[in-house]
Amino acid sequence: MSLVFIPVFGWVLSSIVIIVILATITWHTVKFTRSRVYNDATVWMLARRWILAVVAIVMILGPSTYTSSTIRAVNATDVFIAVDVTGSMAVADAQYGSRQSITRIRAARDAVHDITDHYPDANFSAITFGASSTVSVPLTPDSRAIQTWADTLRTEPTNVSTGSSLDSPLNLLTTTMSQTQKSHPEDTIILYIITDGEQTTGEAVKSFSGLRAYTKNAVIIGVGSQEGGRIPQSSSGISVSDTVSEISQANSWVQDPDTGSDGISQMSESNLQTIADQVSGTYVHTDSTTTLKNALSEDSSDRYRLITTTRQTTRPVSLIWSVAIIFTIIGLWELFAWMFTSRKLLTL
Repeated sequence: MSLVFIPVFGWVLSSIVIIVILATITWHTVKFTRSRVYNDATVWMLARRWILAVVAIVMILGPSTYTSSTIRAVNATDVFIAVDVTGSMAVADAQYGSRQSITRIRAARDAVHDITDHYPDANFSAITFGASSTVSVPLTPDSRAIQTWADTLRTEPTNVSTGSSLDSPLNLLTTTMSQTQKSHPEDTIILYIITDGEQTTGEAVKSFSGLRAYTKNAVIIGVGSQEGGRIPQSSSGISVSDTVSEISQANSWVQDPDTGSDGISQMSESNLQTIADQVSGTYVHTDSTTTLKNALSEDSSDRYRLITTTRQTTRPVSLIWSVAIIFTIIGLWELFAWMFTSRKLLTL
């Protein structure tokens, strides 16, 4: 334990105050010496006032000592969920925990619900990507807001679709996760990307490896089948509530420009596995037996919920209160002595 001084008013102002105190007590001493024979002042009175002055100076200097303590910090978990909403996500060739065929966008919705259930104490951010990428829900601890967003997911209208580009959310994910890491460096960031893995723009998919700098873990979720299915033509998009029978009754499908027949969209497992490898993550294909609920059971969310860390730190502890006790005792002594002297003079 080492003694240090941390001036109450800063070094400059505290120095000025100390000089004023020293000048005052020095002037008082000179006055006492010159007029001692003409009054009842004693050496003890002068000594008390010098002690008061010295103690006041010590208080202004702010005597402190450094002490070590243990800080316990709770790290939050930030889960980013990016969902593909291109027209191919309306294909009804997906399954999620049962043999019933559902649309890929509906499987994505069910996956989002399982993710939010898996991290009850986390913060969530939702991103949709297609012709463009958008932060649909900024980072929030409200899992119900994410579930509501998932319940209202809708694919892009096929008449405005420019094809599927897997790396569409890459720049937005990099920006948002980088900002989160800077704002909350102690947080754990987890990434989920839900897509069918199709790349139809004719361009090479950019690498997702740069996201490793921000994520603790990443899961790439494939929805759909390798056999594929027809893409329903829609001017307003397909919602998660649209059933397979309702979509089939529309009897209008996106045409393959090369063959003139109904276009077939197939889930690309190879693309999804490549992205998972690039982010050092895990690839999960949801089907009749696999859901996020059972796929993530081995990767216990307990270690991501509330991670408590401890570290030693030193901080200054003020000792002014102990000096203030001395100042108070001597000050009361001086006050009572002054009152006694004043009463004595009044009786003369």
